[in-house]
Amino acid sequence: MRNSPTEDAQTFVAQHYPDCMLAILGGSASINQHDAASDLDIVVFEKEDPGYVHKVSSFMDWIIECTVLTPENYREHYDQGLQAANPTLLRLVTGGVVLASRQNGLKFIEEAQNDLQYGPLPWSQAELDFARYTISDKIADLQGQIPRCETWFVASKLLILLSEFILRANNQWLGEGKHLYRFLQKYAPETAAELEKGLETLYLRDDPGELVRVCSRALEPYGGMLLDGYEE
Repeated sequence: MRNSPTEDAQTFVAQHYPDCMLAILGGSASINQHDAASDLDIVVFEKEDPGYVHKVSSFMDWIIECTVLTPENYREHYDQGLQAANPTLLRLVTGGVVLASRQNGLKFIEEAQNDLQYGPLPWSQAELDFARYTISDKIADLQGQIPRCETWFVASKLLILLSEFILRANNQWLGEGKHLYRFLQKYAPETAAELEKGLETLYLRDDPGELVRVCSRALEPYGGMLLDGYEE
């Protein structure tokens, strides 16, 4: 039987990682926005390498997604998120509930906070142009005559590409899945609403026109669509 997420997470850590330097509960459960389908995202910093980084297990009717780092490898995993401009791990570490801390374990949180405050590395012109090209290519696909289901797949990819483009072109962090939409909605609410309307029009009326117009317009401040003449 489940208790509160924090209580069960603390029990899990006490049983499986009793001597850890730091343990944090992140995700929706850490801010009381969980539901019956939610799992527990736990990040643990151990002194010794347990032989794995990611381990999934069941505990007290929860699915536990546990990331285990050490002083020797945590920086590598921090940097992976920074280089991808998608610092999910750092967000878990800085935004979660501390379950256990000893032996200067809080330094891992402080370092993650500093990384997030610094922000993502800006795109080069080559990266910006490549993104414009890939988005333009998908827009061209939607303007062509392709089967209905293929149109849906192209539109799904286009939404992700354009959302990432808007955020990265403006030095914003990215996210995965629902979090990508949330970050776009926070940074560019009007564009997010227009994309939602365009996608709805596509699905309900089989009309990609609105989505094409929104995506094309979003590229204009950065030079517009780019197909003819692109090179790398």
